[in-house]
Amino acid sequence: MPAESTPLTQTGDQSETGRVVGKNAWQPGCADCPFAFLFVANITFAIVFFSIWVGTGAPGWPDDRTVGTALTASGLNNQTMAVLTDASVYTFGYGVIFSLIWALLFIGIMYIAAFCLVISLSLLSVALFFLMGFLCLNAALNCRQWAGEGQRCTDDYQLWASVSTVVGFTLGALLLLWLICIWERLRFSAKMLSLVSGVLAVCPGTVLVACGMAVLTMVWWVVWFGAYMQANIYAAGGVNHSLTFSTWIGVLLGMLIVAWWGHKVFVNIAHMTACHVICSWYFDPDSINEGHIACCKPVTMTGFKRACTNYLGSVAFGSLIVAILEAIYYTCKIIADRVAANGGCLLQLICCCFVCVLNCLKNCIEWLTEWAYCYIVRVAPPFPGRALLAWPAPGPPFISPPSRHAPASLTFSPPSRHAPASLTSPCCQ
Repeated sequence: MPAESTPLTQTGDQSETGRVVGKNAWQPGCADCPFAFLFVANITFAIVFFSIWVGTGAPGWPDDRTVGTALTASGLNNQTMAVLTDASVYTFGYGVIFSLIWALLFIGIMYIAAFCLVISLSLLSVALFFLMGFLCLNAALNCRQWAGEGQRCTDDYQLWASVSTVVGFTLGALLLLWLICIWERLRFSAKMLSLVSGVLAVCPGTVLVACGMAVLTMVWWVVWFGAYMQANIYAAGGVNHSLTFSTWIGVLLGMLIVAWWGHKVFVNIAHMTACHVICSWYFDPDSINEGHIACCKPVTMTGFKRACTNYLGSVAFGSLIVAILEAIYYTCKIIADRVAANGGCLLQLICCCFVCVLNCLKNCIEWLTEWAYCYIVRVAPPFPGRALLAWPAPGPPFISPPSRHAPASLTFSPPSRHAPASLTSPCCQ
């Protein structure tokens, strides 16, 4: 069973002493408040600029004349902006409904057959690499025969096809070897996924929160587009004026930070809500059975409330770091594409490697911040503080760190009538 909580003496600094979920838990405070106020100012800035843009007639937004010209060039006729807008709204609505249904089905699949799904997807990746190798090998060997059927086959083509063959087979073999080495870890991950899916099935409101934040994120991007257009108008000095490339890049970088900051905060609020539900269940299995309305379980509502209030500053802080990296990445990508288009193969290779390294750095920082959010849900320290310093500890962030000489071994018990399967760790007992 999940670890039993021990009563906490509420003396001293709560962020250093106890957890804020489960029985006998602390009440979390508010950390990183300046970043919460800055985030609210960021949202206000975008809304004000969007309102000004709409109030001045939404300059730059396609009208029936520009849409008609574009559609006629594409071979379509008798379409107006209103029709296209209605079609876009209906498509978005159907997409949200389909995503919600698929998310619920996916939770059921993960609860029933998580291990089979993990193994199948992993083996599919191996098969795709080997398939790429076979296709490239076939191209390298038979390209001369295709040349007689109107296809060109040069020595460079055969050389790169041979190189791709070696790369495909090598990556497939390495991935297969890696899967064999982490076989037991895959079984552990599948059990964890099954358990988490069972908890989310009992608390479907967590999925609804995620869908709601996804809709809010889409609305945010619409608002940001209007704010971005208005920022360009101000930077150019008027609607009928143009921007230099350097000025446009500066405006784009700043507005991308605004956009990605809002995007990441909304997504991470849903992320922290789900973390709160899972962490609460781990320390108090009965918490997910409280409440009579499945879509509005108290544990879900508490997690959502804390993510929007107590943890908002920490979420805004971590999201700002990732947003700056996202903005720098996409801005550099645009500049690199422009530079590479006017350069040779070597310059294109350098630009590609630079953008790739920047993307890897961005993904690593985002992974670290997501881990930190999980830890914040448990003990509510300020971000980054202990939230990032604790990341090397093995095991899930809501499990107490084991000893230095033995990793945490998790054992699983069958589900009871009232709660999904649970896990225990000797280090938490």
